[in-house]
Amino acid sequence: MHNLDKDIGISWNVVIVPKLTSELVRQALEQGCFFFVNSPQGHGGSPAPVIEAITVDAPSGTIHIKASGHERIEWISRGRIVRRGDRLRLAALPKQAQYVRAEISGADGTVVGTQPFGITRLESPD
Repeated sequence: MHNLDKDIGISWNVVIVPKLTSELVRQALEQGCFFFVNSPQGHGGSPAPVIEAITVDAPSGTIHIKASGHERIEWISRGRIVRRGDRLRLAALPKQAQYVRAEISGADGTVVGTQPFGITRLESPD
């Protein structure tokens, strides 16, 4: 939230927990198991996209997002769109990329955003 007068009630976090307890919510927040929703019309506006699954395949270096109710998925690194679509190959990112996150856009300007995925590049043997 950047502007208290304009932004209150239009953005919120969705915390991923198996059961709603204060301890599990705290653990999820500490571990980054949550994402944000921004809905310009608030809770009464168009439904935000839904993230159904995120799969990280380390051996193949891919991240895949399964979502519904969306118009597009954009992958962001260093404040720039680096890819569009539901699947990202990490090898296709610029070498200086240290993280990537996804923004899933829906109707009427709704956006769901993931936490950043840190990128660790293995040094190739000489």
